[in-house]
Amino acid sequence: MKGITGKRVGYIDPGSNRWMKYMTASKIAAVMGHSPYESWFSLWHRMNGTVPAQVENDELQRGTLLEPAVCEWWASKHPDAKLYRSPMYRHPLWEWVAATPDRIVRYGDGREPELLEAKTANNSWEWGEEGTDEIPPYYYDQVIWQLGVFGLEVCHVAALFSGLQFKAYRIEFNADYFARLVGEGRVFMESLWAGEKPSIDALDGHMETYVAIRYLHPEIELEEVEVPFRLALAAQDAVLDKESLERRTNLLKTQLTDLMGTAKDAMFEGHKIARRQARGDGTPYVVFPPSLKSIDFTESTAITEGSAAA
Repeated sequence: MKGITGKRVGYIDPGSNRWMKYMTASKIAAVMGHSPYESWFSLWHRMNGTVPAQVENDELQRGTLLEPAVCEWWASKHPDAKLYRSPMYRHPLWEWVAATPDRIVRYGDGREPELLEAKTANNSWEWGEEGTDEIPPYYYDQVIWQLGVFGLEVCHVAALFSGLQFKAYRIEFNADYFARLVGEGRVFMESLWAGEKPSIDALDGHMETYVAIRYLHPEIELEEVEVPFRLALAAQDAVLDKESLERRTNLLKTQLTDLMGTAKDAMFEGHKIARRQARGDGTPYVVFPPSLKSIDFTESTAITEGSAAA
C-alpha cells in the first residue's frame, strides 16, 4: 500500500501569515477563476499583504460549525471507516503546494487511505446526482489539489443541502488536471514571489476584485480623471442594457419553462442547460448551472450537421 506521500507540515490557522505562504486547496480555485469567494486579483493582494484577510461571514461560519455533523453523517454510512482530523500537508516535490482536508479516512482492512470533505450548500442545482463526481467546479479544484498533495486516489464529499438533505459524492484523482492546477498555481506564485503586481488585464467582474480595488484606493480627492472612450461607452451601455438584459433573461426562462413542462432538467447533447427547482412548496422556477459558461458550443454536432446541410 502506497499510503500518504505528502509531507506533514502541521496545524496552521487559515488566514494566518504562515498559511498565506502556501498555495492551498481553497486558493487554487481562485487562481483557476472558479471561486465565487475569491478572485485572482484579490487573492494576489491578500497573499501579498496589501489587502487584509477575509472576515468570516455567515456562510463560512455555518460551514465551520456544521462540518463535524456532516462528517458524522458520512461516517454513519461507512461503519468500517475511521475519520481523523488532518493537519496541513505539502507535496513531496513542491514545498509551496499544500492542503488541509477536513478528514483523512482510514479503513481497518488495510485499504488505501482516502480523504473526506464536508460542505454545506444553498444551491442544490450546482450539484449533480449523488454518488457521482458532479460537484461545483471550485470544489472539484480543491479536491483534486488535495489528492495530488497527499498522493491519494479518492476523496469523498459529503454535502448538507437546505432542507436538511445529505448527499455523498466520490471523486477520483485526475493526474492531468492536477498538473494543470500546479502549472497555473506556479505562474501565480512566481508573480507573487517576484512582487509583480497584477496588471489591468487581471481586473475582472468578480465581486472580490471590486472589494480589493476599493480597499487599495480608500481616499477621495477633489480632482477629475479623464477616462478612455471605451470605458465611457461601457458605462453608458451598462445603464442602457440593464433593463434589456433582464427582459431577455426573463424571456429565455419563460421559453424554457414552457418547453420543459414538468421536467427537472433541460439538456443539450449531454450538457445541462437549465434546471427547474422550487423553494419548499413554492412554484418552480428556472436556474442556470455555473457549468453552462464553460460549454464549447462550437463543437456541437447540431452546428456540424447544420453546416453540412448548408
